[in-house]
Amino acid sequence: MTANPLRHTKRLRLAMLAATFMLLLGHYLLPAKVRQLHPAAGVEQIIYGFIDPEQGESNQWVDERESEWVCDYLPTYDYGCGFALVWDRHEVNGIDLSEYDSIRLTLHYQGGADNLRVFMRNYNPHYSMPDDSATTKFMSALFAFREMSSNQINVPLNRFAVADWWLREHMERHRWSAVELNNITQIGINFIEPGHHQLRVEKVELVGRWLSTAQMLTWVLVAWMLLFIGEGCLLLWQLYWVAAYNRKRQRALQRRQRSLAIEKASLQKLAHKDPLTGILNRRGAEEHIKRLYQNTYSKAFTAVLLLNLDNFKLINEQFGHDKGDAILKAFSALIQMNLESSDIFARWGSEEFLLVCVAENQQDALYRAEKLRQLTERTHLSPAPGFNVTTSIGVATIGGNESFQQALTRASAALQNAKRSGRNRVKYEMA
Repeated sequence: MTANPLRHTKRLRLAMLAATFMLLLGHYLLPAKVRQLHPAAGVEQIIYGFIDPEQGESNQWVDERESEWVCDYLPTYDYGCGFALVWDRHEVNGIDLSEYDSIRLTLHYQGGADNLRVFMRNYNPHYSMPDDSATTKFMSALFAFREMSSNQINVPLNRFAVADWWLREHMERHRWSAVELNNITQIGINFIEPGHHQLRVEKVELVGRWLSTAQMLTWVLVAWMLLFIGEGCLLLWQLYWVAAYNRKRQRALQRRQRSLAIEKASLQKLAHKDPLTGILNRRGAEEHIKRLYQNTYSKAFTAVLLLNLDNFKLINEQFGHDKGDAILKAFSALIQMNLESSDIFARWGSEEFLLVCVAENQQDALYRAEKLRQLTERTHLSPAPGFNVTTSIGVATIGGNESFQQALTRASAALQNAKRSGRNRVKYEMA
């Protein structure tokens, strides 16, 4: 879980930067996208002009195959003459110029004109009628012959504007005053200055980029957004799995803590238990007595009894330690069966046992001790026939301000007195 899923994104970002730089560089250095409109198949070329009743038409072909024509534009004429490329005689289906930037014209001109007008017509069913070119939107741009270089000129499409006369013809056309390039049915040129003009249209081309600046920037932006979104998803994925791993680890730690707590409690329990008899050992008894001493009322009515198996050393020597262990277990089981729920019973030494019990006075304590002594004697705990196990008991009651250790010392003295007096008896030691 320590692995970082974002460790490779630095390289990816550098690669993206390099790709972005190359794309921007290529956008401006790659050859332009060119579409040739003339000469081309499927395109009709026409010339038009003013018809003078006396002089006839103001324009005529010099060489139609070479797209060369002549125009005699007199000052008295209402309009000049021109040349047009037509894609549909019905003026309905045109071409889309929206992916291009300019129109490139290759022209050979003879005459005295300073300017030439380039025009386009766009068909839109909202304002145009089939077979009526006058209803198609007329858009034009002027350029000067001095702008030409090597007989070529690029006319940017953003220089075109909708003709005022076309807008004035019908008021509703003002809603459509913007330039439209999506369905161009005609592209042409005409003269707006009187004079004698001879022009050969060698080539008409659309020029643009393979990818527009807006498209290129959009793709770059989308690519970077996808990169950042991907990084965000990877980061969320990492956070999710780190959180899941931490939760799993936390649950494992909690289980381990519970297991350790149970194990600790078990060990503490074992540490407080005598392994042979299963009753409290000295440490366990001391813990219980410590809690008992926290209650002053309970301490005031407590007796301390020390029980010692008589001649236990002799049992071990004559009958072996296994017999001795059996006697210890049998004796502790016998005493346990005759205890009160509040009694504290523990193995205090090798063959010595401690009983801390409730006793209202000396007589009550002696009664409990004598009862246990007689019970032991009657039970006939014996390692072998003819050998009866008995117990000597020393008794002391805890005084009001007396410590447990002081009472235990008196009980021990009483026990020694019982042994000196012949064993199998109960003795009490006064405070």
